[in-house]
Amino acid sequence: MGGSYRKREEKNMKKSKYTYFFELDESYVGYSWLGDNYIDFPLKNKERVDMLLEDPYTAICEGDLDIVEKLREKRFLINNSFDEFYYLLNLREFDCYKKDILSLTIIPTMACNCRCFYCYESSDKTTINDEVVANIKNLLITRKPKMRRLYVSWFGGEPLLKKDVIEELASFFKDFSEKNNIEYSSRITSNSTLLDRKTSLLLTKSGINKVNATLEGSRATHDKIRVFKGDGRTATYDLIIDNLIGYLRTDPKNTVTIRIHLHTLENNETEKIVEELNEIGEDLREKIYVYFRSLYSPSSHTLEEGCVANAESEIQNEANRMLLELVRKGFKYGDVMLERTSTMVSCVGELDNYYVIRPDGFINKCSVALEKERSIGKLTTNGIKFIMDRFLNFHFKQIANPLLEICNDCSLFPYCRGGCVLARYMKGDYQNCLLDKREKLEGIVSGHKMKYLSSLCPGKEKGRDYL
Repeated sequence: MGGSYRKREEKNMKKSKYTYFFELDESYVGYSWLGDNYIDFPLKNKERVDMLLEDPYTAICEGDLDIVEKLREKRFLINNSFDEFYYLLNLREFDCYKKDILSLTIIPTMACNCRCFYCYESSDKTTINDEVVANIKNLLITRKPKMRRLYVSWFGGEPLLKKDVIEELASFFKDFSEKNNIEYSSRITSNSTLLDRKTSLLLTKSGINKVNATLEGSRATHDKIRVFKGDGRTATYDLIIDNLIGYLRTDPKNTVTIRIHLHTLENNETEKIVEELNEIGEDLREKIYVYFRSLYSPSSHTLEEGCVANAESEIQNEANRMLLELVRKGFKYGDVMLERTSTMVSCVGELDNYYVIRPDGFINKCSVALEKERSIGKLTTNGIKFIMDRFLNFHFKQIANPLLEICNDCSLFPYCRGGCVLARYMKGDYQNCLLDKREKLEGIVSGHKMKYLSSLCPGKEKGRDYL
């Protein structure tokens, strides 16, 4: 009777579009976006699992029914009547218009103490003033009645050139959140050359428990690219690593995310990257998240291609191999694009209550498109005075055009989410896909392989079940 009932149930199920499988050692591992979990089978069962995913009604024995039940529980198989794309669109709309969240990216200065050849911000040395600082505080006060969560990112330029501003505002954010029962988290994106012991203590005390840093590859490659302005020093690699280690040791809650640029494949570059990062003690690696991203540079790419250009396949393959090796050595895979708990919009710029605050007080929606001409408003003593035509054109066009025909049947939608809003806005193209789908899928599968390996290590945070 039980078997007959289970058999009938298979007729009502279908494979979720948002599932991704890969082989790892002797296992066949899959990830379900809807369930936000992994599942693994012996590799010898791969063909049977694939067949049951495509047609669960072909189950012919108790072993098959057990596999199907496992796939159903983990949401690899879902009810035939469930429209998962519509569900994701609803999540997207809900995320866009949340009123209880305020997300800020604050740029205290556009200046930097380094001179990297690809930097698109180096010519602007604008620095925040007391009026803008006061208006940022006023913004929080005006939003207090509805605010339940506050997320702050520090960006630049090099934000640590304005430690006094960070200390003043970050302390205010922390105290304000504690007094008003507001959930608060903060991170900083920094070249980390100024992240000495005193600064680490300052950040930690102010509630900034995450640092995003970048390495330009191996020690030798990095030191050729990440050079200081003016004094001729070029040996920044060891300084950055030492500072990051010091920051991690300041507080057990602190974490570091390292973005690695792979500029060359010559001279065993990837092997050197792995070897040199392996010098970091094993006790700290579980708090270090690493990922690769192809280098964005206006000299070689345009904004129309989005904020991150596609990597050449050879470089991407080497990067994947390098990251897999680092994960096996205890580092965490840190590409935020794979985080299930992230918002369903394609970019935080789409969020109604997300603002990039320039040093002059103008408000933008994208940390790549920082020009004043792209501002959608300006801070005042009473909040934000919007330039409504820019705000409406940038923000609502993307949301009003969810690319139904293109995205409905695409397995990549939970990660692409319609593509870069800035690119679509600049092109005026809301009908065509901007992705290299094959490359994107390969990147997703490779990323999940590394996330799965990370999950086998201590310190794994459990994912959220959204359904």
